[in-house]
Amino acid sequence: MAKDTNITLTVDTASITESTKNTAVVFSDDRGDAAETPGDPANYVSSVNKNYKVIWTGVGKDNVGTVQITNVSKEGGSEIMTNIKQTPNNSMTWQAKIKPDASDNDEESYTITIKVNNDSSKVFTIDPKLRISTTQ
Repeated sequence: MAKDTNITLTVDTASITESTKNTAVVFSDDRGDAAETPGDPANYVSSVNKNYKVIWTGVGKDNVGTVQITNVSKEGGSEIMTNIKQTPNNSMTWQAKIKPDASDNDEESYTITIKVNNDSSKVFTIDPKLRISTTQ
């Protein structure tokens, strides 16, 4: 069934540094895609459906600390997202619309920037991917 895709970034807010960000940030989604293998966020792919939304939310591991998403932007591959923006009234969540004319299996890399514990010295960028799902 076609639907919006909700992606959660679970961050170990107590131990994240630039050198540990790949193991301190784990992506998961509500589409049945396997949770990301820690240490490899650049190869994490979430399935999305044409003409639906993708929504990102940051959370602290074990509910410790805060994770604010400060930016989501296109990185490369097919352009399948449009209207990328912060969700109104929620600084922890961002969303984008998936283009209705995207081709099946198109894949787009993107960057997501997070700020941990509202600390401007703890800003990190991760580069996962989205793929158009061929199943509805």
